[in-house]
Amino acid sequence: MVISAMGATVFFKVADWPVGLLFLGLFAVYLSDFFTSVGVQVARRALGLFHLATGAWLMYLAYAVTVDFALGYHWRV
Repeated sequence: MVISAMGATVFFKVADWPVGLLFLGLFAVYLSDFFTSVGVQVARRALGLFHLATGAWLMYLAYAVTVDFALGYHWRV
């Protein structure tokens, strides 16, 4: 959790918000995993939600970076 919090802080500070969101999602996964391991039942559903959301965001980032490097597309606003 500490590394995820540090990554989110650093990437938000340098205005790279897509990667900052990825680290924020990882922090949420680890936090809900902690509460699942101590027996909080609702945390299991939160863990699944954060796994799906963070995984989907990671797949989007991987696609965007690949297309950007391989084809030269730039999706910046």
